[in-house]
Amino acid sequence: GNISFAGTDGEIQTIVVTILNDDIIEPTEGYFVNLLSTTNPLVTINTPQATGTILDNDVAGMNDGLYIDDLQVNEQTGMATVTVRVQGLFTAFNVDYSTNDGGGTATATAGGVDYTETNGTLAFAEGQASITFNVVIIDDCLMENTETFFADLLNAPDFVPVRDGNATITIIDDEEALASSEFEQEITILCGDEVPAVPELTFTGGNGDYQVVFNEVRQDATDGSEDFMLIRTWDVTDSCGNTASFEQIIFVFQPQLEEVTIDICIEDEPIDLINYLPEGFDTNGTFEILEGDVTINGSMFDPLDHLPGEYKIAYSSIEGDCKYYVDFTIVVNTDCVPCGRGEIEISEAVTNNGDGINDFFEIRGVEFCEFTFDVQMFNRWGDKVYESKDYRNDWNGSSPSGSVGSSGTLPSGTYYYIISATDNELGTTIKPFNGFIYLGTK
Repeated sequence: GNISFAGTDGEIQTIVVTILNDDIIEPTEGYFVNLLSTTNPLVTINTPQATGTILDNDVAGMNDGLYIDDLQVNEQTGMATVTVRVQGLFTAFNVDYSTNDGGGTATATAGGVDYTETNGTLAFAEGQASITFNVVIIDDCLMENTETFFADLLNAPDFVPVRDGNATITIIDDEEALASSEFEQEITILCGDEVPAVPELTFTGGNGDYQVVFNEVRQDATDGSEDFMLIRTWDVTDSCGNTASFEQIIFVFQPQLEEVTIDICIEDEPIDLINYLPEGFDTNGTFEILEGDVTINGSMFDPLDHLPGEYKIAYSSIEGDCKYYVDFTIVVNTDCVPCGRGEIEISEAVTNNGDGINDFFEIRGVEFCEFTFDVQMFNRWGDKVYESKDYRNDWNGSSPSGSVGSSGTLPSGTYYYIISATDNELGTTIKPFNGFIYLGTK
C-alpha cells in the first residue's frame, strides 16, 4: 500500500499488518515490511526493510507431542513398519530417526544379521497425524529366541515435545524348534533285568537334513550305593546349524537283600541252596556261615549233619555289575521223624572192650524225638546195680559204689532192665520197656 507524509520533521506513519491467530503450535516466526520508493526524489529511504516477529500463543498440552510405537514383527515378513505419531496440532516440522542394538539381543551390521540398520528424516506436514518408516528384517534359517532392537527419534524441534522417543521392536522367530518323536525319558529297572532297547527316534522342525550323533554312557551313583545310570543322548544338527539334544536315562537299582527261610526235616535229602536263590539272581557267588555249627559242601546242605535248630548262611555275588545278596535261615526240624514206641531200639549186649562196638547200653531210633528215659538195671538176684534219670546212653557196665563186685565193673553175665519212657512233646508216658541184656567185660 501507500503511506502519505506531510513532510514535517519527526512525523510518524504506521503500517498495520494483520496477524492470524490460529490453534497451530508453531515456533516464533518472522516477516518483513519493505519500503519500495518515494514520490519525492529529495527524500531517501535509509532503512528500506523492517522485520516483524510473531510469538505463538498456543501451548502444547500435557499429552501433545511426538510418539514412536513399539512393534512386534514375525521374522518371515521381512519388514518392520514403525509408526511415528503426533498428538496435537503442530505446524510442519522435520524429525530424524535411527535404529540401534542398544541393550537388545538383535544385531545389525553392514550386511544385516537380524535386521538392517536404518536412519533418516521424517517430514511432517502441518496437522499430519503420523508417518511410518520401514526397517528390513533378515529372515534366516537359525532357530533363535525372541530378539529386540530399538528405534529412536532425534533432533525434534523445540516446539514439538517428544513424549516417547524410543520404540522397542521385537522380532519373533519363525523357525520351528527341533523336536523328536515320543519316547520314555526316564526308566527304572532292577540290575539283571533286560535293559530296554534303544528307541528309534525321528526328528522334526529346524531346517531338515538332520545329522544325529548317539552316545550311551554309564554313570555310577555318588551316594555310596552300587546303583548306576545308563544315559543315552541324541545330539541333532540340521542343515542350518541348529542343534538340539535329547536324553533318555535308565536308572539301574541293585537288587535288595533277600531273606529266604527254609524248613527242612532232619531226615530229608540234602538240598542245593542255589535252587533257593530268587529268580534271576546270579548263581556263581559264595556262601558264608553266619550262625550255628553249619556244615556246607559247596552249595549243598545236608540236614542229617545238623542237630535240630536254626542255622543262618549268607550268600553274595559281587563280581559283576549286579550285586546279589541273600540271607538264608534254615530251620532243621524233626517233623518227618517217626516217634512211636515201635521206633525205639534197645541194646542187647554191652561189651566194654574198647573196640567201639557195643561199648555202651544204648536206646536208639528216636534220637530226634523229644523222649526222656529212666533206666534201672538189676542182676539175676534182683539187686539194683544201676539207675539213671534222663539216661544219656552212657552206661558201659560200671559198678556204682556198694554194688556187687569190687573191680569197678560188674561181672559178666545177664542183667535185667526196666526202662520208663516219657514223650515230652505230647506230655505223656508210654508203656515201659523191660528185657535182658548180656554184659561182657572180658
